[in-house]
Amino acid sequence: RDLHSTSRRQLQMCIRDRCMSAVALLYLFFSGIQVIYLFLGKGSLPEGVTYSSYARQGFFQLLFVAVMNLVMVLMNLKFFKRSRFLNGVLTVICGCTYVMIASAAYRMALYVGEYHLTYLRVLVLWFLLLLACMMAGVVIMIFRNQFPLFGWCLVMVSVFFVGFSYMRPDRVIADYNAAHVGEWSDSDFTYMTQALSADAVPTVLEALEDNAVLGRFYSCLLYTSPSPRDRSLS
Repeated sequence: RDLHSTSRRQLQMCIRDRCMSAVALLYLFFSGIQVIYLFLGKGSLPEGVTYSSYARQGFFQLLFVAVMNLVMVLMNLKFFKRSRFLNGVLTVICGCTYVMIASAAYRMALYVGEYHLTYLRVLVLWFLLLLACMMAGVVIMIFRNQFPLFGWCLVMVSVFFVGFSYMRPDRVIADYNAAHVGEWSDSDFTYMTQALSADAVPTVLEALEDNAVLGRFYSCLLYTSPSPRDRSLS
């Protein structure tokens, strides 16, 4: 009976190792594609794809993969006996997750470089950095079984939330966009003057001190202002 039980455990470990190895190889293949076509491709977009859809696809792909990786790692650590091989495979999977985080961040950077910062784009970059720190806790847990992963994630979320509150994101957005004021479109003028909080006011006023920029701003107001008929109807 003991021999049968031992053989069964060995068979389960063999099946587990082969399945996880296949998953790790799939992740390595996908990560290799990301490195070759995104990072080494110098930011060129696939034909027929916009910056917004490219960044959105990367973010949701990452979110799905990160949740799946977290569940997969935790299930393996809970229900299977530890081994160096399993730890190595799980570490590879977590490493590939970092490649996907970098890919999503790079796509968002391309999007920001083309269309500038908004509150939502800052929030996405903030979340990617938070996710990277939370994944570090998962890596630690692979090698330290008693590591308090939930507490680690709770501390990271708290620290990042407080940091995000104190960084004054609207001021960060205004400072970045003001450095590219010559590239502003009508929608950028509207966003910068109407969508941001009081934190952005000094930077926006400084940007509007340039006569050329101020003239474009007035043109934008005239172009977007309602007609007399619209005002009478309202």
